[in-house]
Amino acid sequence: MFGFSDYFEKEKLNTGYESREEEIKDSLNLLDMLLEHYLDKRTASSEGLVFSRGMKMTEAEIESYYFKAPKERESIGFDDDFAKEVNEAIAFIKNREEKTDKRVLLPLKKIGEAFELSDAERLALVIALSVQLDMKYTRLYGFISNEPSQQYPTLGVFVALYETFIKKGTNDAINTLADENKAFRMLCLDRQATSDTKKPFLHLPLVLHPTLLSYITGDFTEDKNIDNTGLPESYKKAAKMLSGIKEEGTRIYIECDDPEDVVPLLYKADEKELNLIDFDELALKDEGIDILKLQGHLIRAVLNDGRILIRIADIEKLLANKNELKRFPVVYIFGKEKMPSELLHTDFCTMPKKLVLPDAEERLYIWKSLIKEENLKLSSDISVDALADTYGFSYSRIKKIVKQAALFVKTEKLDCIERKELLKVIFRFNEANFKGLATEVHTSYVWDDIEMAASQRKRLLVACDRYRYRDRIDEKYGVAKRNAYGNGVSVLMYGAPGTGKTMAAQVVANELGLPLYRVDVSQIFSKYIGETEKNLGQIFEEAKKANVILFFDEADALFTKRTEVGDSNDRYANAETAYLLQKIEEHNGMTILATNLYHNFDSAFVRRITYVVHIDSPDEDTRMRLWKNTLPETCKFARDVDFEFLAEGFEISGSNIKSILQTAAYMAGARDFGGGKEKEAKITMEDIVVSLRYELEKLGRIIDSTDFKNYGVYL
Repeated sequence: MFGFSDYFEKEKLNTGYESREEEIKDSLNLLDMLLEHYLDKRTASSEGLVFSRGMKMTEAEIESYYFKAPKERESIGFDDDFAKEVNEAIAFIKNREEKTDKRVLLPLKKIGEAFELSDAERLALVIALSVQLDMKYTRLYGFISNEPSQQYPTLGVFVALYETFIKKGTNDAINTLADENKAFRMLCLDRQATSDTKKPFLHLPLVLHPTLLSYITGDFTEDKNIDNTGLPESYKKAAKMLSGIKEEGTRIYIECDDPEDVVPLLYKADEKELNLIDFDELALKDEGIDILKLQGHLIRAVLNDGRILIRIADIEKLLANKNELKRFPVVYIFGKEKMPSELLHTDFCTMPKKLVLPDAEERLYIWKSLIKEENLKLSSDISVDALADTYGFSYSRIKKIVKQAALFVKTEKLDCIERKELLKVIFRFNEANFKGLATEVHTSYVWDDIEMAASQRKRLLVACDRYRYRDRIDEKYGVAKRNAYGNGVSVLMYGAPGTGKTMAAQVVANELGLPLYRVDVSQIFSKYIGETEKNLGQIFEEAKKANVILFFDEADALFTKRTEVGDSNDRYANAETAYLLQKIEEHNGMTILATNLYHNFDSAFVRRITYVVHIDSPDEDTRMRLWKNTLPETCKFARDVDFEFLAEGFEISGSNIKSILQTAAYMAGARDFGGGKEKEAKITMEDIVVSLRYELEKLGRIIDSTDFKNYGVYL
């Protein structure tokens, strides 16, 4: 029989291991010593019988069990001399582990320390590991347990080998291995088998957890795909605070405006593998939670001295697995802006300070850092400062936008990205779901397209600048500190129908590079008490998340004077109006309202609007420009078109002029394309006069041919 000297090189007693493979080899050598000793005792019989199909017992086995007096009976393989050799081997391995350079990862040592395993538990761990590395162990364990079809070693195999060098304390070791509160049960006991109460205890299989196996064999990969380039200073401070939490059993809920920011934040805090658990991914059809995967996360966390980050969607699911979570060292929970009320009476506490969105200076740092990281070139019409000022985005959203823009430039083989293309990317990540309460307005107009008084144009530009730079000004001068509400901007546009209020709203949206959403007033108000407030709350909450402009057209339907209170309906209508005013004031974004009936507005409401812009009907000079410039240059006019007559003779709005010219253009196009003979379409005076008549009749005006002078012949 071979002993310690045959299995181990004594001269290396004070020499550390050079690799994980060396440590594993010595551990298997110890296992082979135990197996050899046990099998030598087991097969010592006159017949020399090792195995028979009927699993017959040898005379030596029977004698070892019953031929001696009960008080003299011992384990089949124990003797003092062998026990000394085994203990010498255990000390040899531990000594070499202690002498090993800290830069060399020794998985068995790390596991033993991290989970505080006893010598008995560590032996059981090596037994479970052995069948994953060499098939010979499967046959040997089958023989020991009298189960030739057994795939894994069992607790009975462990007991048989453990008793070869431990005379007493076997029962304590078995109880330790099977204790539900001990880590070993999670590491090496098959979960399904342990739940089977009919299975004999010593027949429970020792199955190495797959995560543990990958760690031991070196296939344990850390998540290096988490990029936190450009993480702002406030996030770094939060990360430092979180990383300073060492006390085991700590449960912290991280309140944040954007849950996606938590992942790079915690990765920065630990600088190690991020153990992110998504409870939705762990869900099983009938069994609730995949405990095996949950345990895998725990193993990763413990072995990396790290923390567990849990993304929650279903609070009940989280609470149902609280006992499993108690195994984790430090747990961070996130997923909603505020800590769910279900967690208030649990052992979860909130982070001392909410993780708010980055301020303007931090956003500028993020944009610049990520643009540099992606090597993204911007066209001359894009200002990074304006991007940071305008968009109150989270760190994660900016990162997604920059990466998508860089991918677009790469796939399209461009030198840089143009503003309109960048806005498309931004809008894609800015999509809002108002559930039918508001719809997006396509914004195609710019300042050159709109005709309005210079003073009112300047007022709109001031409103745009205030919105764009509000965060930076507030940070520098503290202007908003005494403001009881938000620092958003509200604009009321009023004027006669067709003067260009909707066009002006589109111009503002284009200037700021923000999506414009028209609120459907008919969908907001409900006859059911409380529903209107609920709808308004949804609108402003979605606008906040998506960073869009809200456009309330025909706002007089919302804010007309309600000083006369005749019944409960009037009182409730007043309450709805007050609630809407409150939401507009609290909103940190931009709100635009348009009305034809300014005089109907309550003065108390007007005082709470940031800017009021009057868009008047166009004068003669303005109408001249509109007649000439409304259609694109590709539309050609015939020489007989009399713009002076049209501008001077008909006081109509810009939208009326646009409608007339479009109708005339289609008439000309139909004429020139008719009969299959394509010609160059030219809009004639006759086309315009006929279209003008249609528009005036639509407006309910009486048509007198004398108003058209010489052009009345076209009527």
